Amino acid sequence: LHCFLKNQSHQRFLVITILIFASAETLSITYFPLHPGRSDMLPLIQAAGYRFLSGGNPYSTYSLPHSVPLTYLPGMWMAYIPAVLMHFDLRFIHAAAIVFSVLIIYWGTESSRKSIVAGLGGIFLLTPYLLYRHEIYIGILWVPLALFLLFQQKNRPIWSSAWLGIAAGVSQFAWILVPLSVTNIYRRFGIKIAAQGSVCFLAVFLAILIPFAVQTPKEFYSGVFAHWENTFNATTLNFSYFATKVVPGESLKYVQVIGVLAICFLANKTKNLSTYVYEFLTYTLLFFVLLNPLIWVYFYLSLFVLMIMDATQASVEST
Repeated sequence: LHCFLKNQSHQRFLVITILIFASAETLSITYFPLHPGRSDMLPLIQAAGYRFLSGGNPYSTYSLPHSVPLTYLPGMWMAYIPAVLMHFDLRFIHAAAIVFSVLIIYWGTESSRKSIVAGLGGIFLLTPYLLYRHEIYIGILWVPLALFLLFQQKNRPIWSSAWLGIAAGVSQFAWILVPLSVTNIYRRFGIKIAAQGSVCFLAVFLAILIPFAVQTPKEFYSGVFAHWENTFNATTLNFSYFATKVVPGESLKYVQVIGVLAICFLANKTKNLSTYVYEFLTYTLLFFVLLNPLIWVYFYLSLFVLMIMDATQASVEST
């Protein structure tokens, strides 16, 4: 791989892997129609999109045919509105989001690191699980996270904060990354810029959530939060099953908070935080996911994205 990626061949490698990924996704979309019997994620988002475009409240219960409320934040399902509006398969948007995320990370990487980032990005695109689970939705989160990285690399903390706000409006997983991200901006640019960035983050985040949370607060809370209360699913890869032997399941959320804060504390003690911030962000999300009462395997894919982002940071210095 190292020999293949020398000089500019890493660009060729990345292009080839993108073409392979796009071809595999196109084949899956063509021969395996979306069906809620296999996965209700995108069918639910599609149904919410139709209801929203017809003027109805998207935060309602849907029959797929099993009953399920809309459990996604507005930024997630609204990203798929173009597909719903123009009547094409939602998976094309998801595949495009994944490719776009990898390209943004690559573009935001300095020349000395591009070969390794291209290699990691290409390998990520060829991850068998990612190709197999062509009907998941989470790739939408990676676009604003990649843009958050891009503007961090360009020393534009206000813009990076805005994209972090969009990421937080897309998925609750981005919320876990906010404290350390704000700390990093504070360490690099000072308290004034950190405060401005925080205001920008909150403004963007609330602009995404408030219209729906205020319009139908009960339905919004019921779908996004209450639906998952008292839910425990440790049938896939995670540590929470073993943790419940020591800590009651309903107390795991407190362990998650304590662990996330501890990681942020240790990160803040790091001399050159900007060099290692994405490494610590990876630890933060990993700890949270490992101890989450509800876990699906695709939750772990975001960790790989953060690790690729970390590979761009090897020679970044604090300002």
